[in-house]
Amino acid sequence: MTRHTKKNLIYFAGAIILFLLGMSLFIINKPLKIRNYVKVRMGTFVEIVLKGDNPEAAQTAFDEIARLEEIFSSYKPDSEVSRISKNAGIRPVKVSGDVIEVLEAALKISIATDGAFDPTIGAVTKLWDFSKVGGMNTEEGKLTVDSPIPTREALARNLPLVNYRKISINKNASTVMLDKKGMTLNLGGVAKGYIVRKAFLKMQEEHDVNWAVIRAGGDMTVFHDPKSKLEVEKSKDPLTVGIQHPRKKSIIVGMLELTPYDESFSTRAASSISTSGDYERFFIRDEKRYHHILDPRTGMPAGNSQSATILSRDPILADALSTSVFILGEEKGMALIEATDGVEGVIINKDGVVSVSSGLTDIYKPHN
Repeated sequence: MTRHTKKNLIYFAGAIILFLLGMSLFIINKPLKIRNYVKVRMGTFVEIVLKGDNPEAAQTAFDEIARLEEIFSSYKPDSEVSRISKNAGIRPVKVSGDVIEVLEAALKISIATDGAFDPTIGAVTKLWDFSKVGGMNTEEGKLTVDSPIPTREALARNLPLVNYRKISINKNASTVMLDKKGMTLNLGGVAKGYIVRKAFLKMQEEHDVNWAVIRAGGDMTVFHDPKSKLEVEKSKDPLTVGIQHPRKKSIIVGMLELTPYDESFSTRAASSISTSGDYERFFIRDEKRYHHILDPRTGMPAGNSQSATILSRDPILADALSTSVFILGEEKGMALIEATDGVEGVIINKDGVVSVSSGLTDIYKPHN
């Protein structure tokens, strides 16, 4: 069953890529002459796809990802993000322009979602432990571990520390401060998109790379400089994307036939697809699913969706909105998609019902 609304279709730059199966998004079409480079970064497999043989460019991108991970990681004690949290309620912390840029983007989304997305959610994420769990390992996706569930008392104690309005940014001094002691910054829901964009720009700057695909976990971005001359003729075929069934790993619930490269894109165009789902990291306790996408307003796993897929020209926006829309659920999430320029999406609600934004209604095909 599919529900539709109305909005103009957005177009996606790209080419026809064949990816390995196993993540949230699958690409199904004829491959170009490309090379894939894969390493573990940001706690997941990062795949970089380039035209021809170019290991030096791929390594440059991986090095840039590693550099930015040292800045944004909440798990590295000396990262800029960790230092901001350590000094919460004490003093401002000098930070790089990278942190300020990502924080400003995060705060815009926090405002747009009325706090459904909140970069200070770290105060409640630290109460959960999803480190021992993985994604679905059976067709039913059931996984049982001994991870603790926070008590009501612990949540009541830490929830007041989740408040994006208590972040103070001083661009002139290049400082950031969390206003209340105990607040904890976590940019995991937005930094990935920024990092992959910077990785492409680094390859473009140092190796004259004008086309690349970077895939990190459930996120995929096609980068292309429209002003460059492609060695490979632009494909007239659509870019076909399959959306994974949230409960059956080997099943695709629907297909999107996206328009390939479009001349109206600005320089250094990017086309991003990001999926958030309750099947990525979770455990089952007393037949109830506890997953890692927490609602900042309750401190508990969001219960309105099984998955949310966002399509956008901006990888930062796609990354953050897939999380936000998942938390908001079908009605409010789709309203946000329809109200945001250059964004489309597919939501699978808690009952498994698929909703498609109006710009995708003509190209979304249920997969029976």
